[in-house]
Amino acid sequence: MAIAPEFSVRQLEAGDSELLLNLARACPPLDVLTPYTYWMVSHLYASTSYVLEDGARGRTAGFVMGLPLRDLVFCWQLGVLPDYRGWGGSGMLFGQLARRAVELGLTK
Repeated sequence: MAIAPEFSVRQLEAGDSELLLNLARACPPLDVLTPYTYWMVSHLYASTSYVLEDGARGRTAGFVMGLPLRDLVFCWQLGVLPDYRGWGGSGMLFGQLARRAVELGLTK
């Protein structure tokens, strides 16, 4: 990719479960979880999970799934499509997850 992507991060939505599954499949070496797992995350943990989008190309480029547990947030999976690696997208996703953890008062 010769031109830098125009990344933005949006919160996961309930209808994104199939999107997550397809992204995981396209992001080796991630383990591909069951479709139900991605459904569960998109419905129960959307407030701590995010999607990375490339506005210039109208394409989804990655995702992070965060699970809040007691006083911590667990980063379960983070994937960026191979064509988008090296452009700082994973840092943007993780940064958004960390900011959300602070908003929720999670200390770890």
